[in-house]
Amino acid sequence: MFDALQDGVLVTDEQGTIRMANNAALELFRYTAGQLLGQHISLVISLPAALSDPDPQPQSWYTGGITGRELAGWRRGSECLTLRLSVGEFMWRGQRLFVNSCHDITEQRRYTEHIAFLASHDSLTGCPNREQFLQALTQALQECRSRGHSLAVLYIDLDGFKAVNDKHGHRLGDLLLKRVAERLRRRLRDHDLLGRLGGDEFVVLAHLDNDPELAQRVAARLVASLQQPFSVEGLALQVTASIGISLLNGQQEADDLLDEADIAMYQAKLDGGDRVRVFSMALLERTEKAHRQLTALRRAVAQRQLELHYQPQFDMRSLRPSGLEAMLRWRSEQRLVMPEEFMPMAQAHGLAADIERWALQQACRDKAQLLAAGLLDARVTVRIGTALLRTPGFAQLVQQVLQENGLAPRHLELEVIEETAVDPSTPVRQNLLALAETGVSLGVGGFGTGHASLARLKGLPASTLKIDRLFTAGLPDNIGDRALTRAVVEMAAVLGMRTLADGVETVAQMACLQGLGCVLGQGCWYATPMPLPELGQWLEDLG
Repeated sequence: MFDALQDGVLVTDEQGTIRMANNAALELFRYTAGQLLGQHISLVISLPAALSDPDPQPQSWYTGGITGRELAGWRRGSECLTLRLSVGEFMWRGQRLFVNSCHDITEQRRYTEHIAFLASHDSLTGCPNREQFLQALTQALQECRSRGHSLAVLYIDLDGFKAVNDKHGHRLGDLLLKRVAERLRRRLRDHDLLGRLGGDEFVVLAHLDNDPELAQRVAARLVASLQQPFSVEGLALQVTASIGISLLNGQQEADDLLDEADIAMYQAKLDGGDRVRVFSMALLERTEKAHRQLTALRRAVAQRQLELHYQPQFDMRSLRPSGLEAMLRWRSEQRLVMPEEFMPMAQAHGLAADIERWALQQACRDKAQLLAAGLLDARVTVRIGTALLRTPGFAQLVQQVLQENGLAPRHLELEVIEETAVDPSTPVRQNLLALAETGVSLGVGGFGTGHASLARLKGLPASTLKIDRLFTAGLPDNIGDRALTRAVVEMAAVLGMRTLADGVETVAQMACLQGLGCVLGQGCWYATPMPLPELGQWLEDLG
């Protein structure tokens, strides 16, 4: 009957020596009867300290209060078990003996711990989730204050992750996040804690050892670690990190530190990403101002408060207009804001595609209005960015806008900057090729300031290269700018493209450009950007 019990049973004397063991106990602990009998019970069960003494006080084995408790057990070979121990006593031949029933709950405990882990950790990366991280941060704050130590919270947001997700899909995006978490862990110290807040946002609890500058060194190490591409299923995927730091310097609670680090991260993002910013009150003021600007920009986009101004392009030989460039303006609080001030913010917050789509539609409407008035039967150039070029069916959108306004493809040129033109991603290339088939011209703006190779340019369906004003400004005196401009003009001719010089401000510059073989220009010497009514009057006066 003793051996028929399913739970392991050990019979011990008052000193804890094992006198009997059933078959279930021998199987549970992986010992033979000869190996187990005569040994102290602490060989197989981790006892409270008061009961581990081989010669405890009489009755302490039972009165120690261990019955019903969960204790660690040890299988031969040092494998750990979790046991629920029930203890009873009986007298046998005048000797007090104890029956120790050992119920193995190891798998149950592992399952419970696994469920608890899933509830407190991110299933993708294994990092503590937001709730668990905040609990750990709260405990760390209490310890720091009691010991006079300090800590920092690092808020990490990945730059460029959305583009990877959009291009390669969520499965590869998830694999990339796992690799990112692994690389971040390797760059952290053993006592630092990496958590994941969700999406592409991570957070670090860093103990500073009374060295406030340590946080910036840790953050810089993390930024540098992510600058190397990740190899995921044979693809080289690139993301970088914007990191905000909040230092414990007062009575901040866990949520306060996280919010401050988030604000600093946001500023790092606004400053271009791939960098670190530390929270301060001055930074808070800057961030709040930027947030107000973003709110105003969102409202401007929703309520169509943006404007287009037009700068004529001209033929340097005849001084007649050869086209127009549509330029974005934002009339904010009676101030005209230039695109270089608000488009980086728009790009960082997913507004760029909507703005550029509106600009395309408005430019075509304005062009149709000029044609109806018998003014300037030449093309209008609209600059578009990567966000809009990645949009599925972009070429069809362009065709639809042209048809709605009664325009021919020759009336429109779409300009992309050099980096966008040579973007190797499939959606961009497909849309550029589809645009070429519609008959709409493609121009490459800011040429000479990026990293485009001749081989990539050769494969582009572009008809215009715009020489950046950075080079035009040095003409005619700067020998280097003259040489570079000549090289661009000659290269464009080889590729069958025309060149247009941006930023022509003087007659001397125009004469130099003509001498170098460039015949199209744009700049304030000829005409400044102007709203549509003013442009119409300018064209009428020109005759």
